[in-house]
Amino acid sequence: MLKMLKKSFLFALIIALVFAMTACGGEEKKDETVKETTTKEQAKEDEKETTEAKKDDKQETTEAKKEEQETTEAKKDDKDVKVDKSTIEKQVLFEEKGIKVTALKLVQDDIMGPGIKLLVENNSDKDINISSDNISINDYMIESYFSSDVSVGKKVNDTLYFEEEEIANAGIKVIEAINLQFKVYDKESYDEIFTTDLIVINTSAFGTDSKASVDVNTDGVDGMTIEPAVLFEQDNVKVTSIDLVKDDYMGIGMRLMIENNSDKNINLRNTNLVVNDYAVESYFSKDIGAGKKRVATLFLLNDVMTKAGMDTIADMILQFQADESASYAKIFETEPFIVKTSKADSYQKVKYDDGLVIFEQDGFKVTVVDFVREDGYGADMIMHVENNTDEYITVNCEELSINGFMMDTYFSGDIPAGKLLLDYANIFEENFTENEIEEVESVSFKLIFRKYNDYKTMLETEELSFTIE
Repeated sequence: MLKMLKKSFLFALIIALVFAMTACGGEEKKDETVKETTTKEQAKEDEKETTEAKKDDKQETTEAKKEEQETTEAKKDDKDVKVDKSTIEKQVLFEEKGIKVTALKLVQDDIMGPGIKLLVENNSDKDINISSDNISINDYMIESYFSSDVSVGKKVNDTLYFEEEEIANAGIKVIEAINLQFKVYDKESYDEIFTTDLIVINTSAFGTDSKASVDVNTDGVDGMTIEPAVLFEQDNVKVTSIDLVKDDYMGIGMRLMIENNSDKNINLRNTNLVVNDYAVESYFSKDIGAGKKRVATLFLLNDVMTKAGMDTIADMILQFQADESASYAKIFETEPFIVKTSKADSYQKVKYDDGLVIFEQDGFKVTVVDFVREDGYGADMIMHVENNTDEYITVNCEELSINGFMMDTYFSGDIPAGKLLLDYANIFEENFTENEIEEVESVSFKLIFRKYNDYKTMLETEELSFTIE
């Protein structure tokens, strides 16, 4: 009996100990759970604070970017023409010989810029081509893009676009008035059928007197600047230099303000351009209507001069001729005049004449500077020509052959007395293909020197030759 009681007591004691141990373990586990929960809550709180901070930073950054974008847009808006501030009423511009053109509205294209949407109706008995001409905006001449073919009895919706860069150059911010003409041609023969009278379109902004203000590039180009000055004023035509600018493709240019205060539509072209003693073939030719203005750029260097490293302009000699636009009858030609840049006193002029002297006689010296062959693009023979005579001359390259095969080429340069020329004779790629020439071994040609004014021959060389190793 006693033995059984002892066993029962021992069993009870073991059970009590087990419960005690379980209780202690549970308490420990509970404490750990509380600690773990507290840590997670703290981490979540910290994470929340970090997220809020990041959110605030992001919001500040976004607001800053938005502010910057608004500033940029405001600057852009200040520079660009504002078609959205101008509208026009739908109106018939002209109706003549069965051709009717209606202006529908002003438009703004992201790529093409501002323009007028037109409806062209051909009720004549001929297929026609119609194009725009003599366009000005706010009295500034502007280039346009419009040419449309319309078959007999048909209509066309098309848009006449204005050259946006010219509008910006003129400092035009709002379009107030548009002046233009149209030319209508027989599509088959391209004979002119008629030209309209000058058409005037006043926009909703007309009369607001939003004066154009040309922005002057006071920084110049690579430190080179010019002083704005009246270059000439003759027969009611006035030309003023504005500044120097640089174009990615055309290089360095001088912007000009041209004012035609005469009663004739004129064409003004550059007939003489010499930069740092080097003659440059100029393609400057601009139409200016009677009583109108134009901001235009005269580019000053050719490709070869730029590639040779001529990047500084000390001075330039200029000459212009004005003709009547319709008949091309000469109105006047200026005397040559000099424009100096801020580098005129410090720049040491360089001759780009390293190469083979191939001809030197009677005041003429010709050096072949380089011969460049580029597959698919033909070849260029770069020549340096010195005119040490007292005559204004024209030099031509003729009878050019490569490896004994005749080649089509073009080289012609006008050089005032005592001046230089750096230019190239281009040989077309088809010549190499037709004659199956892969390697250039020898080159032969003749040069002819003529007087510029009457084109009389002064000197014709014998055949000049050189080899390429």
